[in-house]
Amino acid sequence: MSKRITQARINQCRDNLRFLKPGDNVYCILRHVARSGMSRNIDLFVIRDGHPQMITCWAADLCGYSRTKDGSARLGGCGMDMGFAFVYELGRNLFPEGFGMVPIGNTAGQRPATKEDAALWCSQGHKFHGRNGDHSGWDTSGGYALNRIWL
Repeated sequence: MSKRITQARINQCRDNLRFLKPGDNVYCILRHVARSGMSRNIDLFVIRDGHPQMITCWAADLCGYSRTKDGSARLGGCGMDMGFAFVYELGRNLFPEGFGMVPIGNTAGQRPATKEDAALWCSQGHKFHGRNGDHSGWDTSGGYALNRIWL
C-alpha cells in the first residue's frame, strides 16, 4: 500500500502520537521477514490506559515507511535491529529538538521541558548522566526518547 504521504497526513499523525512522552515504551512485533532477508514487516504498539493500542499506521506514515496489506510497516534493510530503527525514527520525528533527561536520583521521573530548563536544573545542582557522558540534562537526539521492546 505504498502511497505518497501529504504534509497534512504527517501533521495529523504527529498530532495523534502527541500522547507519547520521552521514556515511554513502544512494543515491536515482527510480522514477516522477506525470504531474501532484506526487509521486515513490523507492527508497533503502546500500552495506553491499561490496553494495547496499535500505532503502526500513524508511525509508518510519520516516518515515511510503506505499509503492507495487513497494515504493518515495511522496513527495508538488514544487519541491524529494525525495531530499534523504527522506534528511533519515530522518536526523531516526534522530538526533533531533543528531550530532557531524568536527573540522577529523581524517582518521580520528572524531566526538564526545554533545553533552557535543563540548563537551569543543572545550575540548581541536579546531576544528569546521558549518552556518551553528557551531563547537560538535554539529549539533542529525539531518536533516543522512546524505549523499544520486542514482543
